[in-house]
Amino acid sequence: MISIWRKILERFALNAFVGGDFAHAEQYFLRLKQDDPDRLGADHNLGLAQLGQDKFAEAEMSFRRDVQLFGESYLRARTLGDLYYLWGKGSEAAAWYKAALAQCDEECDATLLRRRIEISASPESLQHAQESYRVFGEGVEAQRNRNFHKARGSFDEAVRLDPTNFHAWNNLGSLYMDQDKDYAQARRCFETARSFSSLPMIVRNLEQARQRCNEEN
Repeated sequence: MISIWRKILERFALNAFVGGDFAHAEQYFLRLKQDDPDRLGADHNLGLAQLGQDKFAEAEMSFRRDVQLFGESYLRARTLGDLYYLWGKGSEAAAWYKAALAQCDEECDATLLRRRIEISASPESLQHAQESYRVFGEGVEAQRNRNFHKARGSFDEAVRLDPTNFHAWNNLGSLYMDQDKDYAQARRCFETARSFSSLPMIVRNLEQARQRCNEEN
């Protein structure tokens, strides 16, 4: 019974997280953690939900506890780098990105790490990166409300402020592909996103845009 209940909670938590409902995702992850506080992934998932709400101090505690329990890895170092990058703490972001880069393999996003180490060294660029993600959030909200013109403007501004904002590149590509049927421009956006991130969602979008471009030729 406990196992079934846990699976239900996990499904609720993941559905909330994927849907961008980070507050409810945090609640579900907290309940799961209370049941098994030292379970692999418990602190990491909780930290991601907290980071999604800009709860930087809480996310820091969760991610650092994850490292304390299970040791450093590429993913844990990269996640802490992302936390400090979005928090505007350049020296900490660079240190953790360098730690992630030291554990890089063929699957890691080395281009992103190197570029963000450079950005983290510049207070002005780091401030632009923080603004980029704020503007990106506005674009996501506009996209949900089907205000695609405003969404496009927000995503354009987000990638101008921080060219490594692969989430904004991906969403911009989605607008070109789904709304404008401009598959060549969509492909270019997805290719840029893919140069920084190997997220399966981005890989799938790029493959679809390439296929649509081939069909047009």
